[in-house]
Amino acid sequence: MIELVKALNEFIGKNENKVSFNGLVLEFPKDENLIKLFKANGLSIEIDGQVCSFNLGVNNGDRSYFFYNENDFLRRYDSISEFDDSNIYVLRVANTSYWVKTAGLSFDPSFSLLFNFNIYRRILAFILRSTDFISYSIEEKHEFILLDVQGPTEIGYNPLDVRVAQLDNLKPVFERLQEMFEKYEFQQFFKEAVLISIKKVERGDRFYRLIESLSVFLDHAEKDYKIYLKKFAFENIKSKFKEERTKYFESIEKNIDSINKQVTAFPLTFSASVFASYQVKEKPFILFFILLAYALYTFVAWKVLNVSYRNLEGVRNDVNDESAAIKTAGIVIYQEFEEDFNKVYAKLKQLFNLVIILRVVLIFLLVLFMAFVIHQSFFSNVEIALDKIFTGI
Repeated sequence: MIELVKALNEFIGKNENKVSFNGLVLEFPKDENLIKLFKANGLSIEIDGQVCSFNLGVNNGDRSYFFYNENDFLRRYDSISEFDDSNIYVLRVANTSYWVKTAGLSFDPSFSLLFNFNIYRRILAFILRSTDFISYSIEEKHEFILLDVQGPTEIGYNPLDVRVAQLDNLKPVFERLQEMFEKYEFQQFFKEAVLISIKKVERGDRFYRLIESLSVFLDHAEKDYKIYLKKFAFENIKSKFKEERTKYFESIEKNIDSINKQVTAFPLTFSASVFASYQVKEKPFILFFILLAYALYTFVAWKVLNVSYRNLEGVRNDVNDESAAIKTAGIVIYQEFEEDFNKVYAKLKQLFNLVIILRVVLIFLLVLFMAFVIHQSFFSNVEIALDKIFTGI
């Protein structure tokens, strides 16, 4: 196909006065070499005497599109169904050269008009569909309206603007625009960025200015959007932490109640055990039975303290995770909650220390009670005998 396009370009250049184009059909003098090339590429032409006619508007089924020159491409651009997957041939560029864009070809600056005009029209169609961004459009005037607190602003556009050929590849910035426009709030910040800069531009040139500075507008809008997100995130984090803080203190209070019960139970149980032991001090079997019961109580109390300790560890882990998440959101946000975290950590530390002390006391009381039982069982009779001997003396 490239050989045919090249041959047509050269033939038109040599026979410019004999070639005519009516906007769709190209007529040129009969030439056997060209006829062979048309047939070799599966293209049909009409031959009427010494004149050949080639209808550029006929798609030959392989997504191949022919255009006479740049203006013809702009005018009939809408006939292309899938630009990226199409073969596009422009026979006369600047009256000398030609363009060949094959399917799948990426941006080529040597014929940037083809690629950028395609993206330009896609951006225009995309924005006209974005009803959260524009208020309404007036197609016959080639305008759409952006509305802000100061009122409506008309954005004029030229659907055949050739100036896009002067711009860098528009595809990456269009993809970025599509991605960012998925967020409603971003559209509003983008609108503000556009309106600040575009109102002083002539109405008909405003859309081109938007395209020309699209990357800059996106940068400004994204910066404002990120600031908005940080403020929004702060309020969300603040609200969530208030709920979490209540849960932390409720959990701590439950653990305090459990520990308080142990604190109350220890001396009562120990005193009752000692009193009962003293009452049966002359019956070793019953003494050891009471010791066994007290040892069992100690085991259960130890397990209860372990449960309280693990619950406290769970609360501490939750607080650590919450603290880390807020720090990730920003040190400034964390500073707002640092005092609350310190209060929670201080309470947790006191409770951890109390559980450790209670464990020590529990073991100490068990050892003390064991010593008491042993004393009562093995040494009380000796003391009585000695007391009688010394009293008798």
